[in-house]
Amino acid sequence: MTRLLKEPSQDAADLAERMLMSKQLMIQLLQDAAVDSGTVVLPQRRRLAHMTLLPHLGSAERSGGGSSTMAAAVTASISTSADRADAATFSGSWAGRPLWHPPATQLPRPSSRMLLRPASSGLASCASTASLSSVATATSAAKARAASIVASRISRSTSGASRASCDDLGLLQPHQLREEQQRPPGNADSVPAAAADASNESTGACDAEAGGLTLDLRISLDPPVAGISALHVVAVQAQQLAPKHVSWLVAGWARVPKDAAVEALAEALNLEDGAAAATTGGAAASSSGTAGKGGKTVGKGKAAAAAANRRAGAAAAAPKLWPLPKVLGFDTEFVGDQLAVVQLCAGPHVLLVQVPSCRQPASEQQQQQTKKKAQGGKEQPWRAPFTLLPELKALLCDPGIPKAAAEAWQDALMVYMGFGVKLRGGLDLTVAVPPNRADRQRGRNKLGLFDIFRTFFSAADHVAKDETIDHSKWRSSCLDDQQMRYAALDAFVSYAAGVCVLLRPGKAPPPPVDLAAAPEWEVRLAAQWVAVQQYLEAQSPDRAQHDFQTAQFIACTNRGVFMEVSMARYSTRLGKHCLVEALLPDGRRITGRCNMARGRSARIIELQWSDTKANIASLSELPATVTKIEITDTSDTPEEMGVKALLPQVLCGKDRLHGRPLLEGVFGGGDFSFPAPGPGGTNDGAAAAAASASPAATGAAEGGGKKAKGKGKAQEDSNSGGAPVGSAAAVENALSQAEAAVRLLSDTAAVNASQARALSEILRGACRTGQHGSATGGSAVQLVQGPPGTGKTTVISHAVRIWLEEAAPRLPLLHKHGGAGGSGARLLPAVACVARSNVAAKNIALSLIKRGLGPKDFRLIVSQKFHCEWHEEQYRGELESVLVLGSELRGFAMQRPLRNVKVYVTTVAMLANPSFKATALHRKALSWLVVDEASQICGPDLMLPLYQYGHHLKCMSLFGDDMQLPPFGAEWDGAQIRSIFDQLSSGGGGGAAQQRLREQPAGAFHVGPPLCPPAAGGAADVGATGTAATSPVVRLMLDVSYRLPRDLCAFISREMYGGRLQSGWASGGGAAGDAFPANVLWIQVEGKEGRTGGTSCSNVLEAKRVVQLVQERYLNTSWTILTGYDLQRSVLECEVLRCGLGRHPQHNQPTQQAGGAAAGGGGGSGGGGDKGPQGSDRVYNIDTFQGREDEVVVVSLTRVKALGFMDDDRRVNVMLTRCTQQLAVVGSLRLALQHPHTLIGRMAEYCILNGRVEQ
Repeated sequence: MTRLLKEPSQDAADLAERMLMSKQLMIQLLQDAAVDSGTVVLPQRRRLAHMTLLPHLGSAERSGGGSSTMAAAVTASISTSADRADAATFSGSWAGRPLWHPPATQLPRPSSRMLLRPASSGLASCASTASLSSVATATSAAKARAASIVASRISRSTSGASRASCDDLGLLQPHQLREEQQRPPGNADSVPAAAADASNESTGACDAEAGGLTLDLRISLDPPVAGISALHVVAVQAQQLAPKHVSWLVAGWARVPKDAAVEALAEALNLEDGAAAATTGGAAASSSGTAGKGGKTVGKGKAAAAAANRRAGAAAAAPKLWPLPKVLGFDTEFVGDQLAVVQLCAGPHVLLVQVPSCRQPASEQQQQQTKKKAQGGKEQPWRAPFTLLPELKALLCDPGIPKAAAEAWQDALMVYMGFGVKLRGGLDLTVAVPPNRADRQRGRNKLGLFDIFRTFFSAADHVAKDETIDHSKWRSSCLDDQQMRYAALDAFVSYAAGVCVLLRPGKAPPPPVDLAAAPEWEVRLAAQWVAVQQYLEAQSPDRAQHDFQTAQFIACTNRGVFMEVSMARYSTRLGKHCLVEALLPDGRRITGRCNMARGRSARIIELQWSDTKANIASLSELPATVTKIEITDTSDTPEEMGVKALLPQVLCGKDRLHGRPLLEGVFGGGDFSFPAPGPGGTNDGAAAAAASASPAATGAAEGGGKKAKGKGKAQEDSNSGGAPVGSAAAVENALSQAEAAVRLLSDTAAVNASQARALSEILRGACRTGQHGSATGGSAVQLVQGPPGTGKTTVISHAVRIWLEEAAPRLPLLHKHGGAGGSGARLLPAVACVARSNVAAKNIALSLIKRGLGPKDFRLIVSQKFHCEWHEEQYRGELESVLVLGSELRGFAMQRPLRNVKVYVTTVAMLANPSFKATALHRKALSWLVVDEASQICGPDLMLPLYQYGHHLKCMSLFGDDMQLPPFGAEWDGAQIRSIFDQLSSGGGGGAAQQRLREQPAGAFHVGPPLCPPAAGGAADVGATGTAATSPVVRLMLDVSYRLPRDLCAFISREMYGGRLQSGWASGGGAAGDAFPANVLWIQVEGKEGRTGGTSCSNVLEAKRVVQLVQERYLNTSWTILTGYDLQRSVLECEVLRCGLGRHPQHNQPTQQAGGAAAGGGGGSGGGGDKGPQGSDRVYNIDTFQGREDEVVVVSLTRVKALGFMDDDRRVNVMLTRCTQQLAVVGSLRLALQHPHTLIGRMAEYCILNGRVEQ
């Protein structure tokens, strides 16, 4: 400091810079001294007299004293200041550390004119002279400490270069000062911490320096929010976390200025109104006294009165608000399913913890599990990839410290997946602040984080979410300022909103999120669901291109200008409340919101210009049509809404998943059994038979009508005491009748041996009582693997018919509370046959009609948006009598027609519809669930139906084939999403399919943590024994294919099913006979790959060869074209229509691809099945054609450079097994032969060896 002041100055600016650095040094030394003593004096002035130091420094130098003398002189001057009476002491500590530093707002940056004023100008006599004195007043020990610090730092600063010494002290350099003065002031601006003025950084900078930390960012909040004027941000890698980071973080709670925070929170919570009313008279008198002095004086008086009212209100509310609750603002950022950043905020301190990427390859996990099983050891518990610092773990697991976050349960699960830490004390802001009526009318079922924040701080417009952030770059090794600002504001907004939620009067906070209170299997199941959802959301584009036929603008007196859209494709349809952006022919863009979508028509309202956000008020501003429409749909599906409503209840302890035997058995290691009934707790099967016979008796089962009730009670009383025996006898009777029906089918060759075995096992489970140790108890879950053409739908329809006709009339009734042994109203047992897709559900309904069942026996329930104007023609004819639209399941009008219906066919999504349970299952309960396409359903996706119907659900039959398509989003060389088949086949491991297929590539990885395995360790394969199973989970295989030609069936059996699959045809042909001498052909075409953006690709030359092949050979047969790429599907579709080869002549015109609709997604997604009126109904995507067949199938491979999706043998298996007569593969033989380990490569070798290759 001496050197800075004594060396000759070059000019006035240089002198000012030196004086400023001297001031900063002295402030830092005094603060350090005060902090060391644990006693600090709060400064009362807003300005510092920067020149008052010079006389004291000069006198110390003239006296001949050294640096210690100089420091003592300065300290003595300060301690004898005139403002000494204003000092207020504050003591306290957190783990031995001081809790308070002077707020940055009380150390303002001085102006240049203040710095240039001479010391002899009389400034020392000003009132502001004492302001520096009030920076700190310490005890005598503190004075001594200050003197020693001054001496040590002055000697250190004089021993080196000026720049180095200032850097060491964290002060501004001259060039930094000039940059800081040139920077324009802004609201909530972000500046690097190294470039921030020390006078404004005093709080955070001193804390960070004292703890050996470096501030990475300072975010100014102007005006302050919740009393905080600046955020101090520290970013650290998870592996570099140290106790000092946690100490610095929690010290932020004590850095919140009391007066400013109380005033801001009182205004946010409207607590100052009462006190303001009490002081209105005095304020009015004060303002009226100045009313006659002119308008300006009156304005000042009103402002002063308003300020006085605010201060009075804050003072009255202070006892309610102070001390503030210790709330930890909490948020996470992630890339896909991987945790990337954990944000924590305590007052003005924000800690950002960066989490590195760590994925264990799927092959390594599979090898470890196989090794453990081979060694006979138990499966080791799952371990998170990282270990969290114990001090931070203790903070997150402290239930007494609320962790405020929007959807806190999701953030808690992300931390669990990253560190294995079970967060406690989560404050879910989404539950605490629900949307108002206006938000709900706009389709908002929940508020976003910043919307929640603005319900309290409506004027804090300068704290806004950065919509330009790139969420895919959170994995950067070093976060940039934009990322740190985004992450820090998220945490701070959570902190501020959390404080308001805890302090608001009259409303209790929601129950805290507590992962430690939930069983491990429930946490693991919830984490798996969140991981899959986050991964799929990351893979989907932010915007999707909408295929439309027409779009026109209309002006209306009530609605203003809106846009009417006629949609062309179901898979890209507009949904209600989705956001829309349209490109006009002149390049301008407009935005809007869809408020109506019915059939193929949609209405877009609230039209605005994208750049200016100005409303469009007249048609004259718009052209006649639009060029392209893009949509953003962030709304949740009914299943997602159901799960997001359930999991917060589970993870905060208000609800539990246990108590539902199937749910707990599949995911939690339970034994699949219901509790034993008490005496008189069940009813005889005669009551069920009577209930099925007449409406009057049904009224007895429903508890309706005095006469009916009396009769039911008499029957129950007649069996009291021996009810359990009677129930077991009824079940045995029902089971014997069902097995007799199966034997009849087998004897008449209506089913083969494997189908009969599956039917017997399924019906044993459907008739089980569900009680542990019961003699009538069959398996609770049956996995029925059905390779292509083996008759899965046939088995389902036979099983449902036999249960409905032979078993259901003899089974005991269920009770409203707790199955057969519970209490409450008696319910009829019912069955739901569900599938992932509407196509599979429709096939089940058609098969049931073939078995002689009609509208009195079952109903097919289809959502209105899928049916209306899109797929109505698919449900005409014999399906019309059993069809019920989802929109009709409302009110009592539909309950009467469905009273005696016990079987419902629908999709998995429909089960989540509350109207289905209230109307279709009125006075009934699901006791048996049949799931088709189960190998494509992610395990946690069945969590909601197993929870909703789990109190009565005794049996679940899963049909699928894990050697065909996996769940949506799973890729062979990438993400591995476990299906319910995988969960039950191998105890939650890689799945039976992966164990039989070749080793996966190194890039394959599992999404989310593994689920807890079933208690039995997986399904017992009883397909080969033919004896009844004793395991609660069994696996069977249907081994006769009635679709594939013999030679193709033999190839697929050898390559994919271990030789167990047999052909059901004695001759060479499949289901249609011997129409072709060769059942498999390979047409060699190279072509050229083309891309128009995205991941999809096309091959025009190959498409032309495919259509030429059809014209040459297959016009007299039924044929279909398959491809794995949506872009190639569009090219093939246009070529088919151009040549007039559509299935319906009126459709043989090229489809208009509005706005380039062909640029679809990657392989295996989209396309197919969504044909509009102009579609050919000939070209399909592979994924949408699973479960369907045709006489001739022509496959377009498309790729010539790399295999792409063809590297996945499961998807290729679907592609090769759709034909009943002939398969024609068109593509590059060279590329296939380069990959002999793949299924497509082995098919190429097969065609060469058997002479099936053509040019």
